Amino acid sequence: MYRISVRWISKADHIKEVMSIFKEITDEFVKNVLRTHKERLFQIHKRILELYEEMQNTDALIRSMSTSSKLGKIGGGKTGNQDLGDFLIRHHKLLKQQSEELRAELFKLSEEEETINRVWSCFRALTGQEQEYLQSLYVEGKTYKETELESGVSHRTFEITRRNGIKRILKMYQSSWNNREILAGYKKTKSGCSTVKREKQESSCAGYEQLTLNL
Repeated sequence: MYRISVRWISKADHIKEVMSIFKEITDEFVKNVLRTHKERLFQIHKRILELYEEMQNTDALIRSMSTSSKLGKIGGGKTGNQDLGDFLIRHHKLLKQQSEELRAELFKLSEEEETINRVWSCFRALTGQEQEYLQSLYVEGKTYKETELESGVSHRTFEITRRNGIKRILKMYQSSWNNREILAGYKKTKSGCSTVKREKQESSCAGYEQLTLNL
């Protein structure tokens, strides 16, 4: 008898795996992205180009050493040849390790880039005062006091609206919607009806289920 385990994952988890974004983010992370969105993306793109160039150089060296007959022939016989063969083999291993490290860094940068883009899409999907207050505070860099005075509302109302804007970004970020759906559809479903319906559908698909088959 064989036991076959079947894992059912929610669409939200699937979206995160496909997009390669950070699984969890905080309100402070959201604020930082809003403050430094353009600068962070610029630095990421710059580093990605540098990594591509380094990877091309490293991969070219690996191919050159892999096809060299010296790796196969040097290593036995005279001491000088053996030392040179050992050096070439060690260098080849170091190059492969460097190549793997470059690819790992490239993946992390890509993940960070997609995370920033998703947070920014969630912010752009906001409407009214929620977007207005966050735009003034974090994107434009105005002080809390200045933004609150410009709002013309009480401190309590201003703070509730600001917090709700951040919470809404976090909720959209964790949703099953892709960035395009967030931008195109969220404003139409802000009343909550469609959103609640989709969340129920997600919850019904979440979790684990095991099947035992007699084979």
